[in-house]
Amino acid sequence: MRFASEETTNRLRELFSEAKHYYALEKHYLSLQGAEILTILLSRAAIWAIIIMLAALFFLFGCLTLAFWFSSLLGSNIAGFGIVTGATLLGILLLILRRKAWIEEPIARFMVQLLVEKHDDPDLAAELDAMEKGGDE
Repeated sequence: MRFASEETTNRLRELFSEAKHYYALEKHYLSLQGAEILTILLSRAAIWAIIIMLAALFFLFGCLTLAFWFSSLLGSNIAGFGIVTGATLLGILLLILRRKAWIEEPIARFMVQLLVEKHDDPDLAAELDAMEKGGDE
């Protein structure tokens, strides 16, 4: 009887040791996944920051050029700069009104693609595809 008890105890110890080792490996794997995701996010953020800064410079100089051109056509600096200012305000208003479709949804789709792995479950895959397409199915 004592031998069976020791054998069971040894098996339980071995099982506990394997579970502890599995937990340590899983923890390490999750930290590597987190580092990978963080690297992707930071690199994309840096790329977009550079693109946005260059686009802002392009927009600024383009607006100045357009304002001076309108000024020369109309013979009034106030009118030329007023037209460009009005067009810029309309663009900002359009961006505010369409921010969900142009900004929020693409960011949400990117995050879903980055953070959620598709599984073999067809229902889950269909739901993720619907989220990526922006549908509310």
